[in-house]
Amino acid sequence: MRQDDHPADEKQSGRLAIGATPGVKKRQAGTVGLRGVYSVEFKGFNSLDSDGPLVKGAPKKSDVDVANLFTTDTDIEANGRVVLADPKHLIPSQHIVPLIADRKADDTVRKAPPRLGNTLTTADLTELNRQVNKDKKDPEDVANAYARHKGPVK
Repeated sequence: MRQDDHPADEKQSGRLAIGATPGVKKRQAGTVGLRGVYSVEFKGFNSLDSDGPLVKGAPKKSDVDVANLFTTDTDIEANGRVVLADPKHLIPSQHIVPLIADRKADDTVRKAPPRLGNTLTTADLTELNRQVNKDKKDPEDVANAYARHKGPVK
């Protein structure tokens, strides 16, 4: 898909196929909302996985024109994909929710998530994902290097 081929363009409505998890077909934050908010119709819907090999491979094979991927997915940039704008804020922001077993969480760990949320950006997380997924670096080493680089979180 070229950058100027935005599915919200009336000239593209009805001409593009979308690939996503089955639930996207019936969600407000999916094709229902795209139809209602942006007046976008798709010529087809391919039920695929969630940010896995099926949805990532479908555009390469021309099975779909639009794919539902995580914003931090390194394959977006690596494959020359375009993240579509959502000026009407149909899709809600999603945030990382760290989980830890209660028996492992001391006071320091319990205070970290809110502070981290004010520090870790989408661009940062995408880069960390790239280092782990593409460069095959150890996740703990990548996280520690990020923490050293950012310094103490306030």
